[in-house]
Amino acid sequence: MSKQIVDAKAQGSETQSGHGQPEMPLTQVRTAHKCMPVSRANNEGSKQAISLLVDGIEHESIRKLAIAHCHRPELIENRIRQRQWTAKRAVMTPEKPKVHFLGKTYDSHMALWEAYQRDEAYQNKTCCYSTFAAREKAGHPLEICLSAERLHRAATIKVRGELFATYAEVARRYGMKPSRLSRLMKKMAVEAAIDYKEPTNGKYSEKFFVRFPEIAVSIGVFYFAQIDFTEFTRHKIGISRLSGAERLAGVCHDIIAEWRGPLALLYRLEQIMLVEYARLLKRGPDWFDGRTETFFDASVGG
Repeated sequence: MSKQIVDAKAQGSETQSGHGQPEMPLTQVRTAHKCMPVSRANNEGSKQAISLLVDGIEHESIRKLAIAHCHRPELIENRIRQRQWTAKRAVMTPEKPKVHFLGKTYDSHMALWEAYQRDEAYQNKTCCYSTFAAREKAGHPLEICLSAERLHRAATIKVRGELFATYAEVARRYGMKPSRLSRLMKKMAVEAAIDYKEPTNGKYSEKFFVRFPEIAVSIGVFYFAQIDFTEFTRHKIGISRLSGAERLAGVCHDIIAEWRGPLALLYRLEQIMLVEYARLLKRGPDWFDGRTETFFDASVGG
């Protein structure tokens, strides 16, 4: 009897398809299903080809596209693959300027926040990124944006024995524009910012940089430009914390070259060039700010 039952079970385990093949165990079916290759056509169809065509030129790779348009390859790679930007938008959108805070430079506001999050000394004193971004967008100084304290408590500021609710109040108390105080505080403490005076007529000096070391290491611009006055043309060199175009916005000019670097270093370079080409110095018109660093072209006369 027991033998007949075993034989019946063996016959029942065969498939009903008529082929007489034993049915595959359930675990084996699942394993086989997982190993089945995904349709190549479906997989390829789900991916869209990336076009690297910009201004009629098809580039071989994202790296070559970035180099051709003077961008960092990793920046363009991120914009095209992660953000899914078009190639033209990726190379035509300028990179955000660096963030300068307390003598250090960061690639972005997020990089600044992440640096303070990683620093054990600030981990419990730094707010979450959404709070940081909201405060930064509202125009608060970076030290307030980073603070983990509530805004109304963090903004209780003591300056020279006086308490202020906001830095805008500090600025008005000392006869400054809030925007100017905020800009200076990115490079120096609030009391140093209050005392800071712009060099007369844009003139810097070694003594000035000794007094304000934060300004000495801040990034500036050394520019070489051609300026077209009504009666004549002059070449000009100069240093500024603005771009050459911003510095010369009030006159007809053409920027020939620009270099960026620490302001004190650019100042020394400017002094060397003024001595080197002293024979070509030719003052600009009296109304022009920066007239002492103008030159004429010796090949064509002044």
